[in-house]
Amino acid sequence: MKLITPEYRALNEELHERVPAYGTGGHKWADVVRGLVAETGAKSVLDYGSGKGSLKDALRGLRVYEYDPAVPGKETLPESAGVVVCTDVMEHVEPECTDAVIAHLCRLATRAVFVVVSCREGGKRLADGRPAHINVQPQAWWHERFTAAAPFEQLASGEDEYVALWVKETK
Repeated sequence: MKLITPEYRALNEELHERVPAYGTGGHKWADVVRGLVAETGAKSVLDYGSGKGSLKDALRGLRVYEYDPAVPGKETLPESAGVVVCTDVMEHVEPECTDAVIAHLCRLATRAVFVVVSCREGGKRLADGRPAHINVQPQAWWHERFTAAAPFEQLASGEDEYVALWVKETK
């Protein structure tokens, strides 16, 4: 299971260092995540692709773990968590690693997976000149990929992003 290549990890680590605002948008989903935790009875949250940690900062009082292979100190493969959150990350995943990352998200969640994927090219660039959003696909493409892994429900969203949720059956 290849989640990221070493070369691409290095390019993203450099972008995190060079651009202070890169990886800082997770906090905007804090209310949604709090609602999912309450709804599912989850005891923990995993911010998958956490960047600089703004979601964890916004979820004070909850047990939040962070994983980001391009951020030193957060690169260790994570353990399972009740709610796995992956916002504004998949468009940064190498196309050949997409299915492995989706499968990883689904395996790690014990209660729910919440994803938001940008479907447009962003303005940030990697050091090699490529756009930081290297995996820009339409909503239907993302929905096909996610529903192949689990019964994700696409939530209301604008045309520029794919937003979906999978709440696991719990007994």
